[in-house]
Amino acid sequence: MTSSLPVRPIDRSEWLDGGPLGILLIHGLGGTPVEMRFLARALARHGHTVFTMQLAGHCGSTHDLGRSTLGDWSRSVDR
Repeated sequence: MTSSLPVRPIDRSEWLDGGPLGILLIHGLGGTPVEMRFLARALARHGHTVFTMQLAGHCGSTHDLGRSTLGDWSRSVDR
């Protein structure tokens, strides 16, 4: 079964400037960066720079997610 759900702009990576310490937040399997939004904004308010990233294969179709591998996700983080 494949999904043709649209990729919503809210399901994208987000950079929040907040201070000298940087924090990378990574969503879970099948998730989106929006899951991290509340935590990211709280951390930014407390003086941290935060990046919520989108893993490869996520925020698109179930076909895209099914084709993505651990290596793809690891490379997403390395960028």
